[in-house]
Amino acid sequence: MINKLPVMLLLLVFSSAYSYTFDENKKSCDGGFAGACYNLGVMYSEGDGVAKNPALTATYYQKSCDGKVYDACYNLGVRYYNGVGVKKDFKQAYQFFNRASAGGIKKAIINLGLMNEKGEGVKKSLNQAITFYKKACNSGEIKGCANLGLLYEKGIKKVPKKGKKKLIKEC
Repeated sequence: MINKLPVMLLLLVFSSAYSYTFDENKKSCDGGFAGACYNLGVMYSEGDGVAKNPALTATYYQKSCDGKVYDACYNLGVRYYNGVGVKKDFKQAYQFFNRASAGGIKKAIINLGLMNEKGEGVKKSLNQAITFYKKACNSGEIKGCANLGLLYEKGIKKVPKKGKKKLIKEC
C-alpha cells in the first residue's frame, strides 16, 4: 500500500499557502493597496483559490483601476464591452480603455480605434480611428499597423508616402 501521508501533507501546505495569499491580498486591498485589489480581481476571474465570480472580479478591477493600476482599467473595459460581470456598456468600456491608454496600455489604444471605427460608445469617426491606429502602430503594436493598413486599403484616406514604407515594414 502506498503511503498517502506525504501527498496529503503537500496538499495541506499548498492550500494553506494559497489561502494565505488570498487573505493577505484581501487585507492589503482593504487597506488601500491597489495592486492587491488587482490580484483579487484576477483570482476571481480565473477561479484561482476562490470560486469564479465575475461581479467580484469587476469590483476589484474597479478598485485597482481607481488606484491607477492600468491593466485593471483595460480588463474592466473588456468586461464592459462584453458584458461580463457588469451590464454591457460601450460608453463605460470606452472610458476604461481611455484610462488604460493614458496609463500606457497599448492594446487599449487599438480598442479605442476599433470603437471609433465602429461607432461603439462614441460617435463613429474614421479620422479618430486612424489617429488611434497610428498611435498604436508608432508604439510598436502590429495590430495598430494592420488596422491602419486595412483602412487605407479600403480607400478611407490616402496613404502618406512615408506611411506606406512604415506600413510595409511593420506589417
